[in-house]
Amino acid sequence: MFQKLSELKDLVAQSSICRKLALAVSQDEHSLEAVHAAYKAGFITPILIGSRVATEKIIADKGLDFTGAEFVDEQNPIKAVELAV
Repeated sequence: MFQKLSELKDLVAQSSICRKLALAVSQDEHSLEAVHAAYKAGFITPILIGSRVATEKIIADKGLDFTGAEFVDEQNPIKAVELAV
């Protein structure tokens, strides 16, 4: 059992496995920033599902780099969640 989040981070960092993570409603700024941090750390390969235009605006405004990430343009938040599952 982990006592600190940093212990989980250390365990994941030791693994050579890079997992895919689907982010539903990718235009949520806080979620997008969290996924970006995990992506840049090499923990995940993101699949961004949501409004591509809104997501790309946040990416540009925040100076984030999602080069190589997969995008699924879905305007309907309910459908975005269904696709992410």
